[in-house]
Amino acid sequence: MDSLSTSPLVSVIVSCYNAEKYIAQTINSLLEQSYFNLEIVIVNDGSTDNSEVIITSFSDNRINYYCQSNKGQCSALNHGFSKSTGSYIKFYDADDILHPEVIEGQVAALQGMGDDCMSFIEWRRFYNDTLPATIDLNDPHTIHKDCTPIEYITLREKPPMYQCGLWLIPRNLLNKTGLWDERLSLINDTEFFSRIMRQVRILKFSEKGYTFYRTNATETSLSKDLSKKGIRSAILSIDLTAKWLLSIENSERIKKIIVKAYVMVLEWAFPKQVVLAKVVERRLLQYPKEYVVHTKSGKIYNLVMKLFGWKTANRMAKYYYRKKYKIG
Repeated sequence: MDSLSTSPLVSVIVSCYNAEKYIAQTINSLLEQSYFNLEIVIVNDGSTDNSEVIITSFSDNRINYYCQSNKGQCSALNHGFSKSTGSYIKFYDADDILHPEVIEGQVAALQGMGDDCMSFIEWRRFYNDTLPATIDLNDPHTIHKDCTPIEYITLREKPPMYQCGLWLIPRNLLNKTGLWDERLSLINDTEFFSRIMRQVRILKFSEKGYTFYRTNATETSLSKDLSKKGIRSAILSIDLTAKWLLSIENSERIKKIIVKAYVMVLEWAFPKQVVLAKVVERRLLQYPKEYVVHTKSGKIYNLVMKLFGWKTANRMAKYYYRKKYKIG
């Protein structure tokens, strides 16, 4: 890479809330980047564990640490952005792991492309502390080439992967599109990146490296923030996402993706948040009935759904996972 005098500064913004178990591993993966000209902006969003002690134990002068009362991830990321100075921005979760060549590759991919482009990378989910042994570069989850926003959005005919660690974003693009919507908590990234996509000309794929996206075994989709507040956030997120996506392309394939997003939220909401589930069902009435297809799972789940309907299968699955993972 070029010398520091000519290499653009990259700001990696990390929102941390009670991540004491993983935050050191995340910080180390950022400090070990082959691209040196970066600042790591960490915002402690009112953690009540030892996250602050761990973060402040690092002495690297590229780390800038800030605290705020607990206001949510979107607020923390916006706060971090306000304290950052980089020409490129990467938002990153406090429990994920970044391959050491990622930022170097993404900066190179964006050089000379202008402020209407973003770069994305390969990703893999992992559970608890078990990293994948290998990375299959032919995996269908990602487009392994430069593409348009609409190509990325419609790749799998369902809501795409928008996890924040995939992206390197020009600062000027964020100044144009706006930052994170602080009304949102659950699936806030879906709204955020759908909104940005409206202003993007091309997405540049970087073959260098990947991000490991951590999922804890007891934090499956069945035990997300499925409180009334969380489901309301998810509904608002998809309402806004529908608006942004239809402004890019008002087509049947986009509408089918929107429907799948609403169905996902409907299945999260039922049966605990029945009133909000009915709100989602009313949203779905705007679309052709044949677009509404409920999520399939294992053989038993699928059989119960076929015989008794998705609501019965959904109840049984949630009961099973609550017992298995001792979720209250």
